[in-house]
Amino acid sequence: MKFKTKIDWWVHLIVWCFVFETGNLTWQVIQEASPGLLFCTLIFWAFLVLMVLPIYLGTHYDIRDDYLCISCGLCVKLRVPYGCMCKLAPCRNPGISCALSLDRLVLVFRDPQGNLHKVLLSPKEKEEFIKQINLKNPHIKTNCGDSEDGPLAAKKKCNQQT
Repeated sequence: MKFKTKIDWWVHLIVWCFVFETGNLTWQVIQEASPGLLFCTLIFWAFLVLMVLPIYLGTHYDIRDDYLCISCGLCVKLRVPYGCMCKLAPCRNPGISCALSLDRLVLVFRDPQGNLHKVLLSPKEKEEFIKQINLKNPHIKTNCGDSEDGPLAAKKKCNQQT
């Protein structure tokens, strides 16, 4: 099941301002034929096509049979096995992440070596996303204490899956 990211109005504004300014620079290059301006325009187009648009259009979360696949742009694809997840909770952390909204969820998970990692997500249908994750991992908690079915159990499950 695929969940698209929620995108805040200010992210739309930033992206469209960047698109507009890139178009404006392109128009100026056509009018003036300045080599310096041409180089600047090419940098803007490269950044727009390789970084901004793939993140803007390609950030989503796939709930697969054995793991959650988090995709953000061309470079980021993270696979988190359900058994390694120990916390999924709402947050408003403004940090850079695979979320294009401040209405976020923090997913805390352990890698096979037992190290804790966090990733911020912003699915459009947040309640349905949480419900689907809970179906895949009914032991996921809203806190991350080392209980019988907490992170230590998640660590064991991760080690068994690898």
